[in-house]
Amino acid sequence: MEARSAVIHERLKGVSRIVAVTGNKGGVGKTTVAGMIALMLKEEGFSVGLLDADVTSPSANILLGADYKLPEEDHGIIPPDVAGIKLMSLWYYSKDEPTPLRGKEISNVLIELLAITQWGNLDFLIVDLPPGLSDAILEFIRLINRIEFIVVGTGSPLAVPSIKKSVQVLEDMKLPILGIIENMGKTGDLRGLEADCLGALDFDLDIENAIGHPDKLKNLQIAKELRQCMKKLTGFVHGP
Repeated sequence: MEARSAVIHERLKGVSRIVAVTGNKGGVGKTTVAGMIALMLKEEGFSVGLLDADVTSPSANILLGADYKLPEEDHGIIPPDVAGIKLMSLWYYSKDEPTPLRGKEISNVLIELLAITQWGNLDFLIVDLPPGLSDAILEFIRLINRIEFIVVGTGSPLAVPSIKKSVQVLEDMKLPILGIIENMGKTGDLRGLEADCLGALDFDLDIENAIGHPDKLKNLQIAKELRQCMKKLTGFVHGP
């Protein structure tokens, strides 16, 4: 096992399940779905971490209303607690400054985040992946080697072909897909793929006012719909 893989394996050995939220198109609501899954799991009694892997444009901190503070260090970085969730993001170091990174630099930052973060014991680590399946993301997947995927997309004619490509790539790589979530409406256009469709989330006009307020996010209509989606997955509801 190469040195990087060994270090990352050590950091993640206390994490029972690693679930990445992905999609081939930007703007389909991956961060919202990832953050709300983390909140829902915490509410069910699970211990949860959330890794914002979109290093060029992190936004999980905005969704959860994280207060800025430099993470503590103790033989690695201890992810701050935000609404009962361990949140790790490059935002803690870049703040709101732009991070114009290129391919290899993105890979190195992702690997560094994995190698230095002390997750401890978690039932779930939710990973908010950036759009697409670039070299950096494929390297990320290779190094972790035990990720399960939830694919998020919309029924828009502009998005459906990209979502189908995402599913095809993951299937070709023989990576486990827990299911597909159709966000921002119910067209049914994402059904019929080999991966299961967990359900659809209606467009919720109240979400903008709930961003930054975890208690409000948990009470949105789409949160209720997401819970129904997750009930199809064994172990995602009715925690310990």
